[in-house]
Amino acid sequence: KYNGIWYDHVRGQAQSGELARFTMVWLPPPTKGDSGRYSVGYDVRDHYDLGAFDEKDTIHTRYGSETDLVELVSTLDSSGIVSVVDLVMNHMNGGYGSTPARYHFVQWDNKTPFPKADVSGQTNANGFFNYNNTDWPFRIDFGFGTTNELAMETVLNMGPDDDSADIKQLHPYMRKGLETWGAWLSSHVGYCGYRFDFTQGKEPWFTSEFMHHGPMRNKFAVMEYWVTEDNATVGEFETWLALTDFRAAAFDMRLHQKLEEMCNFPATFNMETLSRAGLVGVKPQWAVPFVESHDTVRAFGGDNQSKMGIRQKKELAYAYVLLSEGRPMVFYHDYYEQPYANQFSTNGWSGTSLKSIIDPLIDARKKYAAGTTSYLTVSNNACLYIAKRSGVSTNDGCLLVINNSTNSTLWNTVQTGWTNSTMLVDVLDTNHTVSVSSGVATVGASNRSYRVYVRQEIYQP
Repeated sequence: KYNGIWYDHVRGQAQSGELARFTMVWLPPPTKGDSGRYSVGYDVRDHYDLGAFDEKDTIHTRYGSETDLVELVSTLDSSGIVSVVDLVMNHMNGGYGSTPARYHFVQWDNKTPFPKADVSGQTNANGFFNYNNTDWPFRIDFGFGTTNELAMETVLNMGPDDDSADIKQLHPYMRKGLETWGAWLSSHVGYCGYRFDFTQGKEPWFTSEFMHHGPMRNKFAVMEYWVTEDNATVGEFETWLALTDFRAAAFDMRLHQKLEEMCNFPATFNMETLSRAGLVGVKPQWAVPFVESHDTVRAFGGDNQSKMGIRQKKELAYAYVLLSEGRPMVFYHDYYEQPYANQFSTNGWSGTSLKSIIDPLIDARKKYAAGTTSYLTVSNNACLYIAKRSGVSTNDGCLLVINNSTNSTLWNTVQTGWTNSTMLVDVLDTNHTVSVSSGVATVGASNRSYRVYVRQEIYQP
């Protein structure tokens, strides 16, 4: 919608307690975009207009006014929920109609980091925003560490005529300006978490520098590192994390790819590949595993053919993600609205909300899932996934079973690690129990389904 009521809508959900299961909420980019109230926030035009100034034929943004945003973040904070701001710091959009039409810095009295507007045909005495200046703070390439700018544009399908001006963090004016802006967002709005958009478009050291600056220090951050799953290997994710001094986690794009294959193509998918899959399998403390996001599913749009996302049995992916290590994320559209993209429906979506499926998995995670993960499957590996979270002093641990067979109930007899004789109960269906003898139990699930086993004596309704 373009009517500016989104902030108020989410604030109502927080006030009603609907968001109580979540510790963080990732909110959209707050800045005024070049397309005004139609902007979803990624065409940043004015860093310091959060819906307070009459620009681009609107005062409020697509999501609401600056006042609405501040009230939302305050409500989330009082509910014990961290607000995560979506930071777009690689590029800006707009211009003055010249060639190249790139720079939109509108001067308001309260703006300090970017005060100089670039006007076509005029000389900038300070050298900023001047297309012909050798030390210009924008560049045309969309990558870092390369001298072949046009080659990088070709790789990322973003040519020199693209509307977005690539911000040059090497320029001290821009670097300090962005850091000052981040500190202002943190203090003025109250954000305490940070999501970096299009991280590979800027130098990784800047992520570290930004997250060591002012109020951002010691706060949570997560990076969008590549927007397509197969653009980077898990090893490259690990390297990128190291280059940012481990100051931000990363969305686990490679795991998402595996989960999409599992749900969409069960006949050919090998469940054994989920053992230590993705970034969460090697660096769980720096991974944000997820099932879907606005970057992986879009029912309509120019590139929608490659962004139809998971098209069936998405609950299997949520079982894996919500009981895994790392810090998992739930997609709003899956939770509250319709989970599947559908180009043939009126609104582009189909299916019913997965909230009633996701909530019990979140509860199981909070009560039981802790400690390291051990892969336990001993047969039917292509269709069956069994893993145990070892537990810690406050969480006993649990067994997750996912059966991806299209037609068969499958079982395995596994060593559970619980040495005493006991009974295991499925927390999602307490009528189902299995016995443990000398640590061994036979566990399983029906086709295209899952179970979460815990020791019956520690089960919490």
